[in-house]
Amino acid sequence: MVLAAVSASFGFVLFASGVVKLRTPDPTQVALAAFRMPSTRWAAQVLGGVEVLVGTLVLFFGGVVQLAGGALYVGFTAAVAPIVLGRIDLASCGCFGARSTKPGYIHLVVNGAGAVVFFWMYIGAFDPFVVAGRGSGTAAGLGWSLAVLLYALAIMIMLTRGAILERRTDSS
Repeated sequence: MVLAAVSASFGFVLFASGVVKLRTPDPTQVALAAFRMPSTRWAAQVLGGVEVLVGTLVLFFGGVVQLAGGALYVGFTAAVAPIVLGRIDLASCGCFGARSTKPGYIHLVVNGAGAVVFFWMYIGAFDPFVVAGRGSGTAAGLGWSLAVLLYALAIMIMLTRGAILERRTDSS
């Protein structure tokens, strides 16, 4: 049950970061350009769309969708590593738009953990709904949902160093 909740949390994080990329792709464009990848607005939004799609599907389906989630997190780990190691000078990974921070080792750990969780779900042939539904009734479902939201919030706070919770202040 915990594995399914953590998997759903990483899916929720994919969904949230994808929505940000769809709305404000500029920071992601900068990151893509630093890696000499197509860095058009459209490319950043396609990445965001893939994240929204996979992030949504991993909440409901096992199998290949979990494998796709794991592949995305492997890609994120591979992209963050050169920034963390100082081989690419980039102030932000662009994963959460303007709220993104310079990636650190915590990004490597979190992205690596996301990959492991999704691959574990895939290899174990776990279906998120079946695993989550093993509790007893409504209380278990509410507890599972709360765990998913808390895990997802913790992951997003780690990746943004709390910036995602800060309110924008207008100094005008």
